[in-house]
Amino acid sequence: MEKLDSKTQKVIAELQEVNQKMQGIAMQKHSFQTQLLEIENALNELEDAKESYKLVGSIVLSVEKKELKKELSSKKEILDLRLSNFDKQENKLKKDIEKLQSKIKPENE
Repeated sequence: MEKLDSKTQKVIAELQEVNQKMQGIAMQKHSFQTQLLEIENALNELEDAKESYKLVGSIVLSVEKKELKKELSSKKEILDLRLSNFDKQENKLKKDIEKLQSKIKPENE
């Protein structure tokens, strides 16, 4: 196997760094998607509920259904925005990966 020149080694190092960023974003995105699903399920359950409760620390408090709905909807909106930002970051990183990969591919492929 021939030795890689320093330029190619640099590009490979950049590619590895971008891939690590992509993995980090994927993990965070998954976490937010899970939270979003939980909030959506809670909002659906709240529709039919006669009473509503909220966990605060280790205490369960009775709260107004309207207030809890408002709070959950606000959290859902924030999570939607964050997920949208993660999608944008992922797309940018995918483009960066493609550029870097094209720099290290042999010319005759």
